[in-house]
Amino acid sequence: MGSAANARHKAPVWALVKPASRASKALRPSAGGAACNAALTTALTSDEIIVEVRLPAWPKRRRWGFQEFARRRGDFAMAAAAVFYDQDENGKARNAHVGVIGVADRPLRLAAAEDVLNGQTVDEATIAKAEAATSASVDPQDDIHASAAYRRSLVGTMVERALKHAAA
Repeated sequence: MGSAANARHKAPVWALVKPASRASKALRPSAGGAACNAALTTALTSDEIIVEVRLPAWPKRRRWGFQEFARRRGDFAMAAAAVFYDQDENGKARNAHVGVIGVADRPLRLAAAEDVLNGQTVDEATIAKAEAATSASVDPQDDIHASAAYRRSLVGTMVERALKHAAA
C-alpha cells in the first residue's frame, strides 16, 4: 500500500484498484486510479491514511498479464502494463482493464485499449489493435531517459506482451 499512499507512478496496478482511506474514523472509498493526482501527489488529505485495498475474488475465467521494461535489472521501469479481462463462455473478453506507467505523471487506465478488447476474442489481430490503441491514447513527454515517441511505442509493446501472456 506504500506505493499507493506515496502515489508511486511506477506501479501500474494502482490504476486498476480502489484503495480505501481512513480519516477521523470514517472510511472513504476511492475510485480506481483516483488516489493519484500526479507523481508523488495523492488525493489523501493530511489526516488520512490508506487502511486497505479491496481486491475481490477473481472469477475462474479471468486472464491477466504484466510486463515491464527497464534498461538494467532492478532499475525503475521505463514503461509497464498490467492487464486483465474475464473470458466468457464463448471465449470473448469482457470487463477488460488496462493500466500503464511510464507515459504520464501517474498510472493510467486506458479506456481506448479496453474498448478494443471487450466483446472480442483476444487473438493476434485484437492484440495488435489494442497495442495501436494504447500507443495512440498516450502522450508521454521527452526526458533524459527516452523520447516521447520511444515511450509511446514501448508502452504499446508492453500491452501487447501482457495480453499475449494473458491469452496463453
